[in-house]
Amino acid sequence: MRSGTPRRERLLASSLVVPLLAFLGVSFVAPIAVMLSRSVYDPVVADALPETLAQLAAWDGENLPDDAAFAAAAAELARAEARRTTGQLGGRINRVESGMRSVIVAGARAPGDGPGSPRERLIAADPAWGDPASW
Repeated sequence: MRSGTPRRERLLASSLVVPLLAFLGVSFVAPIAVMLSRSVYDPVVADALPETLAQLAAWDGENLPDDAAFAAAAAELARAEARRTTGQLGGRINRVESGMRSVIVAGARAPGDGPGSPRERLIAADPAWGDPASW
């Protein structure tokens, strides 16, 4: 014998399923969505090197970037060193290209007001700055 209308029974069944769906969404779907969004966009590099990335947007990728890109990289690495975020930046870049953490740290510690252009100072700090593959 049925006690309620079909509409009421569907509503009761739905009300029992909604908490389960909410739990699944919070426990499984949300963490996966966050992980996928972080795999596409990583704010560590974008926040630390915005001007350098803007300069590299017009770079051909074949030869070394122009002096403006070296100047932007030197200035932003000096700021990262002052904020003590160079290790975090270097670690993030090192996940993509092995060995780059030491290159980033060396570039950040290069004297900002030393003799020569930013290009010369960065390459003197670590010869990898003179390799287009590093960029």
